[in-house]
Amino acid sequence: FDTSSKIGLYPHQQLYKLDFPIYIKNMQLRNGNISYRERGRLSTQTGNVYFNNVNGNISNVTNMKDYLAKNNVMLVEASGYFLGLSKLSTTWKLPINTSNGSFSAYGTLGSFDAAKLNSITEPLGMATIEKGNVKSVRFGMTGDDYGSKGDATIIYDNLKIKLLKNKGEEGDPDIQKKTVTSFIANLF
Repeated sequence: FDTSSKIGLYPHQQLYKLDFPIYIKNMQLRNGNISYRERGRLSTQTGNVYFNNVNGNISNVTNMKDYLAKNNVMLVEASGYFLGLSKLSTTWKLPINTSNGSFSAYGTLGSFDAAKLNSITEPLGMATIEKGNVKSVRFGMTGDDYGSKGDATIIYDNLKIKLLKNKGEEGDPDIQKKTVTSFIANLF
């Protein structure tokens, strides 16, 4: 795992540090794809989170002080399909000339079959979703160079999960069900 410092490396911080002036009033994204892969620390397996048919608008892309004096927030409003399952709509506010990399994001996600999340919940969350219907998701988050906090509301029904543990070694996982813990989790 890369434990090097990411302080000052967010995209809006990098924009501000460019050696040449840039101002783009409005930029449109059409039919894009985004993919993010991460290896789960406990499972040692890789989960792939992707979004397809991404469309959006990015406004106030600048590092010029005159424009930043009027409006220092780069605004990203985008929508796409999360894992090809359901439409996700998000809004990101990225203050460009802040010293601490502050940002905020919020969004909504529509309904989908919860068991279709197993491609990411198993390697990254050590849980299998056996069944369930997600009706809607709403989330919000604020953060900076040193951390983030947020909340999420998930409306669902008929959820049954199985919590997992890795009894194997690095490179040779042996993923097993946590029987008692899974029973307790499903009670709630």
